[in-house]
Amino acid sequence: MTWWREGRLRRARSLRAVAAAAAVAVLAGACSSGPSRPVVAVIGDSITFLAASDIRADLGADGDQVLITGRIGYTAAQLAGDVTDFASHHPRVVLFEMGTNDVSQTITGATSVAAYERAVAGYRNQFGSACLIATTVSSHRDTPALDQAATAVNAWLHANFRNVVEWDDYEWAQRQAGHVLVEPDLVHPNPDGQRALAGLDQAAVRSCRR
Repeated sequence: MTWWREGRLRRARSLRAVAAAAAVAVLAGACSSGPSRPVVAVIGDSITFLAASDIRADLGADGDQVLITGRIGYTAAQLAGDVTDFASHHPRVVLFEMGTNDVSQTITGATSVAAYERAVAGYRNQFGSACLIATTVSSHRDTPALDQAATAVNAWLHANFRNVVEWDDYEWAQRQAGHVLVEPDLVHPNPDGQRALAGLDQAAVRSCRR
């Protein structure tokens, strides 16, 4: 079974290890080789932050120039500056890996699923003909209100992106099989989860070459 989807759509390290100063850290891939290398941009939050080394290694192994930003605690709307910056590099593939904080903050009313949708819909328009991919967010957090919001986010992604990294379904299936890929908060990928997410991202990016 594949855990990324392409085509017409239908539904189908713990943060304790992160220094406080890293809460707003940006991980950006250096342009270390010639301009002929295709650019892949990955824009996300703490999920991406934790998996950044694995994502960079997997995507870089395919010969891509990888740009990554992982902003801890940022909602989709707060990533606007990074989106504009990465758009200036004219990436061939763009992976949106955001939404976890939007879901978390719906509890307090600080943001909403609708605000997330507006932000990501606007970002899509900044990348021209790039192949766009989105990663689903965790919807099995054992908090009904959060799970409902996450399910709504994922449904919107499935309706608006041709290519979707099915992290939520994959992580949940693995958890049910006894292979836990997330930390006790049921959101952030542990080291095994970070490697797994990178592999799913790589498969989705490869699909854009077809």
